Amino acid sequence: MHFDKDVSIVASKDHLWSGYRQYRHGDTKVRGKDGKYRHITTGGLVRRDLTWTTEQIAALPRSVRHGSAGDRFVTSRSFRILMPEPLRMRKRGDLLVDPYLFGVWLGDGNQTSGHVSVGREDHEWINSLGGNPVPSNSTEGRSGVHFPGLKGLLVKEGILSGKHIPVKYLHSSKKQRLALLQGLMDTDGSALKAGNCEFVNTNLALTDGVEFILSSLGIKYKRTERVGRFNGVEHKPFVRLAFVSPLPMFRLERKLQRQRFELADQSMTRNVQRAESVGVVSAQCIAVEGSMYLAGNQMVPTHDCDE
Repeated sequence: MHFDKDVSIVASKDHLWSGYRQYRHGDTKVRGKDGKYRHITTGGLVRRDLTWTTEQIAALPRSVRHGSAGDRFVTSRSFRILMPEPLRMRKRGDLLVDPYLFGVWLGDGNQTSGHVSVGREDHEWINSLGGNPVPSNSTEGRSGVHFPGLKGLLVKEGILSGKHIPVKYLHSSKKQRLALLQGLMDTDGSALKAGNCEFVNTNLALTDGVEFILSSLGIKYKRTERVGRFNGVEHKPFVRLAFVSPLPMFRLERKLQRQRFELADQSMTRNVQRAESVGVVSAQCIAVEGSMYLAGNQMVPTHDCDE
């Protein structure tokens, strides 16, 4: 099953998916002067909730769409699956570093100390954070602060000298996960002119953690990986995560003001672009209470087997 944003999941042909398609409402046949019948739509599209198998979805007709990037197959009125609600996990009381401050340090902190350096335009913001920041190592274009005691806490968390997001931070409450993400977005994220959000980083382990948090908050994103170039010379590979969100991704006011919160239908659903056979392989039916669960790294909602 191939979804938009380059997400794919392997499922058996009789596996069930709960979603919807849009159908035309009010179609009628009208005979023209030439004697031929034509369909005239007198109403709009209506949504019909469905539970279909992989095989049924694969049988939907596809057509070729020509574009500047080449030809591609598309499905008219494709099968769509609603994005999940944010995962509900308990609040963690064993997080030694405040999640928001931790996100700020992951983005702009020195990986061997409790020092954080940001642009001069954010001088007041960084000095207003909790943790009693002490001005240090500031330059003409950067404002640096030191957070007393932060290094020791990072050592206890096993984070220093290897930036990543530990599992207990990933498996914390929605509020804690969002705070950590806001700290990262305030430092290494951006809000574009159109209001879309982006997170860019060369630390692939850190980016994997951000992807998990986005998925756990029910946010659909597009991941692209490139090799950085400067003056024609290749540098480190980097990952860009692009998305829109109804949740505030920033606390830094200059970024928050640019964020767009209104979501189009494509941002609230997974669009099944195509389904193709991978051959005959072993498969295991999964059943859970409530009949629905999340599959894959991007946590795509899927249905129990019909057995």
